[in-house]
Amino acid sequence: MPLPIILLHGFMQDARTWNSVVDAVPGGNAHAINYVLGSQGYSLPQLAESVHRSVMQICQENACDKVVLVGYSMGGRVAVEYARAFPQTLAALVLESAGLGCVDEAERAWFAERNNAWAQRMEQAESIQEVVDWWEKLPLFATQLEQPEEVQRTQRAMRLACDARALAGQLRDGGVQTMALQADTVRMLASLPVPVRFLAGERDERYSRIADACQTAGIAVTRFDCGHNVHMERPSEFACVLNEARGME
Repeated sequence: MPLPIILLHGFMQDARTWNSVVDAVPGGNAHAINYVLGSQGYSLPQLAESVHRSVMQICQENACDKVVLVGYSMGGRVAVEYARAFPQTLAALVLESAGLGCVDEAERAWFAERNNAWAQRMEQAESIQEVVDWWEKLPLFATQLEQPEEVQRTQRAMRLACDARALAGQLRDGGVQTMALQADTVRMLASLPVPVRFLAGERDERYSRIADACQTAGIAVTRFDCGHNVHMERPSEFACVLNEARGME
């Protein structure tokens, strides 16, 4: 049986975001997990611990000791923390549109202020629908409006199922401002004893720059003709990359 692929969803999502990828991965054995459990807290180390418990269970079920870990956006930040804490359980690491930390302390302060303001907005909203209506208008998600209506409805349903206070906690405790600086994170990733690949959409300016930094450090990079959410906009191509990551081209 091929190695398990573990899929970590992004902010304001759940495991359903991976349905099209799970169905498309040749060989199967792809597992999308819900790792955000409010009782444990929302810091990246706490979320990585939650992932580790799921990984250990899946490894036991598959009689293996390593997995291919894939993280999108916030899930990518969690995957970075996981790789730092539990590298011995990884066969490969795939990061999709993942923030890798701020470039300097000034940017850290800016993100901390912005994420706190966003968190306050979420806490003060009258409903989760108000939060989602605002969130979906962010320029980062503009290319998602080009997707089929069914795909957009599924995305919106996941967002509407969220709790605004939990989202606020995730922004404050697990935002990019809580990570090591980007240069330090990139060095850590480049030194891991397993293959690492960074995926980014060419129409996503910020994360294309992060891909550039990874490429400069010798980390493998794959770029797609799409925006921020590669697995939503290019699911078949994305699934093929994952199969390559576990050595099954």
